Amino acid sequence: MWWLFGAPSPIETLLAAARTGRIEEVTELLASGAEVDGAGKFGNTALHEAAYWGHTDLVSLLLDAQASVHKTNEVGWTPLHEAARTGHEVVTTLLLAHDSRVDDSDHDGCSPLHQAAYYGHSGVVSLLLEAGANATLCNAVEGKTALAVARQRHKHSAVQLLDSALTAQLYAAIDGADARQVRRLIHAGATINSSHETHLSPLVQAVRRNYLPTICQLLKSNAAVDLCVGPDGISALAHAAALGHVEGVHLLLIAGADVDVRDAAGRTPLILAAALGYDEIVDALLVDGADPNAHDKSGRTPLTVAAAANHVSVARLLLAAGASKTARAPDDEPPIVVALRRGLREMAALLHHSEQPRTIIRKPIPTTNALWLGAGSYGVVHKTTFEGTVVAVKTAKTASNDVLLKEVAAMTAGSSPYLLPLIAAVAPVGSVPQLVTPFMDGGNLRQHLNLQKVGEPTAVRVSTWQIAWVVANALRELHSRGMLHRDVKSDNIFLSTTRFVQLGDFGTARTYDAEYMTEGTGTPYWIAPEVFNNGGVYNFAADVYSFGVVLTELDTMQLPYWDAPLKGAAVTDAVRTGALRPSLRDDCAPWFRALALQCMAQDPAARPSAESVVQVLEQHRDDPTV
Repeated sequence: MWWLFGAPSPIETLLAAARTGRIEEVTELLASGAEVDGAGKFGNTALHEAAYWGHTDLVSLLLDAQASVHKTNEVGWTPLHEAARTGHEVVTTLLLAHDSRVDDSDHDGCSPLHQAAYYGHSGVVSLLLEAGANATLCNAVEGKTALAVARQRHKHSAVQLLDSALTAQLYAAIDGADARQVRRLIHAGATINSSHETHLSPLVQAVRRNYLPTICQLLKSNAAVDLCVGPDGISALAHAAALGHVEGVHLLLIAGADVDVRDAAGRTPLILAAALGYDEIVDALLVDGADPNAHDKSGRTPLTVAAAANHVSVARLLLAAGASKTARAPDDEPPIVVALRRGLREMAALLHHSEQPRTIIRKPIPTTNALWLGAGSYGVVHKTTFEGTVVAVKTAKTASNDVLLKEVAAMTAGSSPYLLPLIAAVAPVGSVPQLVTPFMDGGNLRQHLNLQKVGEPTAVRVSTWQIAWVVANALRELHSRGMLHRDVKSDNIFLSTTRFVQLGDFGTARTYDAEYMTEGTGTPYWIAPEVFNNGGVYNFAADVYSFGVVLTELDTMQLPYWDAPLKGAAVTDAVRTGALRPSLRDDCAPWFRALALQCMAQDPAARPSAESVVQVLEQHRDDPTV
């Protein structure tokens, strides 16, 4: 025991050698039996000393000699604490490779990460984080995390590393639906109001995962509810609305989310929810004050997107909240046209704007300088203005002619998106009556087909199926009211960029009466065989026959019987006997040919009803050949 009489003990000799990095001496001492984990006055071992001073080779030697990486000195530091506070990255790597416990805390609750953060050793901070260091641990003295310590000490590089680590852990906890960990990370200082590499805020990420406890933790911690980040700039509420997360929407609304916040495309949460048919979310947003007429950068409103997707229940909610039926994008069509174009009958009925026609007793509407549009047996039609709106005005040829008055009666029997409406009836005392209807800027179907036939552009983009669909529905509605049109032909089918397609000219329309429906009325090439017979009785099937003739026009773009060898009265005689019908193209779609021929059957009883025609057309809505 020679070291008792003033000479250094083997432990002190080992510690001194380790402190100064004398690797040969340490080797000899260990070979002579010095205890590798022997502690000195303050509890340090040789590994503590070598780690503190950064003697890499000596650390390796001690580790190979089975030195304990878990030994603590009198303040609770492990060798890893020593390496962390002095910033020795290689030593830190060696200790971690030998299973140093990365989160061991000293007597003040400080982990190696606290030490590295305190001194701003960002390289060691990075190594510890990669090894799984818990950045949420708080020290015992101040209750601070490593991030808080680094911020207090203005160690900016360490702050950046720790903040990024906590943020990454926060996103991982959100993705894993670990609300408790989310809470811990928030308390540890994780940033909740910024974007991550996913370009989504933590709140948006939580909303996308639709885990309510996580959303609650973020909202309770004052997450910015309207923060829009990422290339699309979509808010948390917009994400919840677009994903159909009803509970998430309610939570965000309670937290004060802006219901009209817009994304990069100008879309509000209401537009997104309406487009996807989430009626419960649409209702919640409207109740919270969302603007039903907000439009995105392309001009689309909640109603236009709902109409395009045929979300009828959503459209009802929007209309009840004051959505405009006529609002549209500059280059888009009104919602009603969208519905009609797609054959959405229920949506079209919902969006149809029914105006009560008026009877006005005043001076006639002047038409002397107006644009002449056409003339018929009973009146002349001009394009002019009426109360600031461009309209078509039909003026009777004589004051005593009551045909226009009968047309008024027919047009006021009911409103429909498929029928040309009456705006006003002008009945000046002592002068000829006039009818005011919308101006259809696409002209009539015959004009449209003539342009198509020679390859000229038309005002309205419309398919054969769409025209047939509208006219069939027009007849369906007329017949359901007990009324026959009696002059269905291409000249009386009108096209418009704002109203699409409508059946008009109701001068010969009458309420059906089996006893009195014997008068031969209509235009010869479209008249049903039974109508030609003097005194013959006809019914709704006569309109269906005329519709069948219109189908042949749609198929060939030609007038009926354009290729028939017979002319004039010979044509009508052959039609009456059933020997002649308008032709169809050789490559006409089989189902379309069958429908046209069935509509033009000689026997009225063999023709389908207008309702049946609509059903057939519904079955072929998506036929690209028609």
